[in-house]
Amino acid sequence: MPTGWDRARDRVEAKALRDARLGAQEMFELVIDSIIEGVQNAVAEHAAHSTLRPNEGIAT
Repeated sequence: MPTGWDRARDRVEAKALRDARLGAQEMFELVIDSIIEGVQNAVAEHAAHSTLRPNEGIAT
């Protein structure tokens, strides 16, 4: 039969696990956002130096 200390410890452990999962989710979202921003910046940089005009397409 769990004691009051056991139940308190279980609640603290469960909260720590929830917090860790939320922290991992936030970090994942930050990484994904950073990747998206990097790709967008690379595309914009390439477009700024491209000799193609908008809607011109690739010459064949």
